[in-house]
Amino acid sequence: MIRTLKTSLGAGIASLLAFAGVGFADPVASVDDLEKCELPHGIALLPEERSPEVRRLGGVIFRCSTGKYASVPRETEDGQRLRAPDIYALIRKDQLGDLCYSRLNKGTLVAWSGRLADLGEGMLAAQAGRRLLDPPVVYSKEERSGDSPKGYEGMIEFITEGRCYLLKTTDEKYALVRLLEMGKDGALIQWVLQPDGGRTFAIPAGAPVDYVRRWKPPATDGAKTPPPANVPNLHVAAVDVSSPARFAAALEQHLCNRQSVAEALIGVVRTGHGPEKARAIKALGEMRVAAAAPVLAADIGWMDRWAVRSEVTIDNTYPCVPALVSIGIPGASAAIKELSTQKPTPDTGHGRRKLLASVVQRVYGKKAAGVVLHEAIATAKTDEERANLQEALKVLPDVPGWR
Repeated sequence: MIRTLKTSLGAGIASLLAFAGVGFADPVASVDDLEKCELPHGIALLPEERSPEVRRLGGVIFRCSTGKYASVPRETEDGQRLRAPDIYALIRKDQLGDLCYSRLNKGTLVAWSGRLADLGEGMLAAQAGRRLLDPPVVYSKEERSGDSPKGYEGMIEFITEGRCYLLKTTDEKYALVRLLEMGKDGALIQWVLQPDGGRTFAIPAGAPVDYVRRWKPPATDGAKTPPPANVPNLHVAAVDVSSPARFAAALEQHLCNRQSVAEALIGVVRTGHGPEKARAIKALGEMRVAAAAPVLAADIGWMDRWAVRSEVTIDNTYPCVPALVSIGIPGASAAIKELSTQKPTPDTGHGRRKLLASVVQRVYGKKAAGVVLHEAIATAKTDEERANLQEALKVLPDVPGWR
């Protein structure tokens, strides 16, 4: 098992473990040479709200189309304090700006359009010529108070240096953004804007240029980053990724300690947004980690928008489905538990209920799946759970592969 995992997970495990809070990623050493790029571009500081740079720049919200900054509106003209939805609406209406940074949760990017996609680590030129998907609306992991159960809109937390993002601006354009570094005054980004409203960027290929850091880089002595506050009970040892040899030795140690790797990957699923989350989900399925089943079932509707696919299927669009199937009976049990909380609502297409029911059907088979759900209904503790499971039983014949 360890030998198989070493082959299938080795290529991506370092970035996954770093994302989960195991060690540190290498600091950015070079940037794209955009001298011949005809699109608007530059390097910009996203100042932290309490930084003295805010006064010099004129605000914290950076606008790509003008290169200027604006302040976050906090009150109405008559002195009434604005609520979060009103702040977003006002910034979008007046197109005050597109992106800002907060040092909360180890670093957070805020897209005021609400739409931001994590494209993974690499140079901006690596995205040249690609037809990128429209960024999804993203939310913070922390639920906000008030009448909305969702987190704060447009936030990607626990960001790391060297990652690229696709940003939708408040004036309906798109920009590629690469996070260069974070420091005491904020974050530095390199950006390229596509002013025609498209999501394809013409960035000339060229040799990268050395990057001189503005702030002291993070430690690389194997010290451990504390786990995110919203990932309970994540205890993993440090991984030295400073050289291939040291990483190989550390990887061997962690693969022998299966539990620590599993916990780190579960942490990535809980906090991740982009390709690293998809890789972590796949890895947990390949490892058949039963402890991950409830987390995967709760996130069954998460879509892998970064996968390169020749055709669209449930498995390559919703990675939690095949992962739960690989886990087997614990995966099906977690799906049934989640189905018991899925309230009856109109459900079309590949909705959550159908995705969860498909896990049960694929683990137990066509005939046994119905029997298992009937047993779950009979042993349900509340009338609400029984009603929810009965709805799941109704959609079972409609899941792909039933007939």
